[in-house]
Amino acid sequence: MTSSELHGDNASRGIPAVKQYKEILLHVFAKTGYDYKQDFVSEDVELRKALEDAFDLDNLSVTARQAISNGFQVGYDFANLVFHHASADIKFLVGKYVILGVYTADDTAPDRMVLLQQFTEKFVSNEPQGEVYLDAFARLLSHDIRNHYGPFATSCIIKNCLEFLGSSALEHQYPNGFRATSEQFPNWLRRKTGNGETYAFFLFPEATFPEHRLLSDFLAAIPDMAEWINLTNDVLSYYKERVVGREDNCYIVNDAVMLGVTEMEALEASVRYLGVLHDRVVAVLSPKEELLASWKNLERGFIMFHLKQERYKLNDLF
Repeated sequence: MTSSELHGDNASRGIPAVKQYKEILLHVFAKTGYDYKQDFVSEDVELRKALEDAFDLDNLSVTARQAISNGFQVGYDFANLVFHHASADIKFLVGKYVILGVYTADDTAPDRMVLLQQFTEKFVSNEPQGEVYLDAFARLLSHDIRNHYGPFATSCIIKNCLEFLGSSALEHQYPNGFRATSEQFPNWLRRKTGNGETYAFFLFPEATFPEHRLLSDFLAAIPDMAEWINLTNDVLSYYKERVVGREDNCYIVNDAVMLGVTEMEALEASVRYLGVLHDRVVAVLSPKEELLASWKNLERGFIMFHLKQERYKLNDLF
């Protein structure tokens, strides 16, 4: 299909042209203060080496190395770009979490989907998961998280992670979506699959932002932070999904159908809402400069992560 044919087909589906989509993203960038012309955050050699050692990449079989390598670069980039301002131990924890999460929820490995469906049941029963990396993920949730986060943050991170895993299995079970839906369903499912709450709480490790002193200063911002993370991912994923792709089961499509509007209108509404979410978070965190700085670093790093990852194809635009 030629470029003109693609644009004509997209127009018939209510999908923005490439130029329109780029303009929409520039509004998102401006609101967060992100300069798309800047260089990416420099490589963190120590972080990469620590993650390689943690997964013993040099000594894995070809099959095992391939299985984990699908998520390795994603996890390393996410930790290095989104949490570049965090301490070395938090970046390492985030990197491990993302690598293991990508591996565990990989729907191209059907045998793993069976184990994924059983993950929560085995986790709460303290049973072996039956697979080395799933066992590592369970240990990370049961031990590593609580070593770095306060009791409330730990409970929320574990809860959100288990929802993410369960919802990933659900999406694999229903790849074409659901026959029946409701007004709240797209947002409800997105919150569970998005991991936004986990990443929001990851910003506030106990060593830097102790719960007993600061929880009341940042807790009210968590829902809007989580929503911003999830929705920004939807907006930045839309290019590969719909502008140059033909994926039907994605949030913007479902939202457009639910609202009875075009995808362009749904996308523009989502971007306006991102601005509202940003302002709400800033309003809550502004009294504490260190909290606000941490959030703004995440915002810019989250956008940078999507621009760097080839899977989102945004290098076509920038």
